[in-house]
Amino acid sequence: MVLNGTNLFLAFLVSLLISLGFWSVAQQDHKEIIALGSFVLSFTTLSSAGGIDYGYPRTNVNIRVLSGVFFLVGLITNSVFVIFWPSGQIYLACCGLLEIIFVVLLRSILATQQ
Repeated sequence: MVLNGTNLFLAFLVSLLISLGFWSVAQQDHKEIIALGSFVLSFTTLSSAGGIDYGYPRTNVNIRVLSGVFFLVGLITNSVFVIFWPSGQIYLACCGLLEIIFVVLLRSILATQQ
């Protein structure tokens, strides 16, 4: 596993801009939760998609596809919560569950080493 510093920095900046965008659109009392949740979800998916080389070509492709799918699902989820916002607990549960599922699938792909 090799870290690519430039791509990690770009993933950090893009995630920061995404969270800033969600922060500016969110309601006043939910801004911090939305910004933090969108940053964590987008940074983990973007950094694993482009900032890390896993050493095996098949593994790289599978993880990049998985990261792209979860990045899009995270953007849709955050957009829905910015617009409708049922409660903070539901938002944290949904984003936390998405993050956990992503990490579990990521670890299972890494365990195959193909």
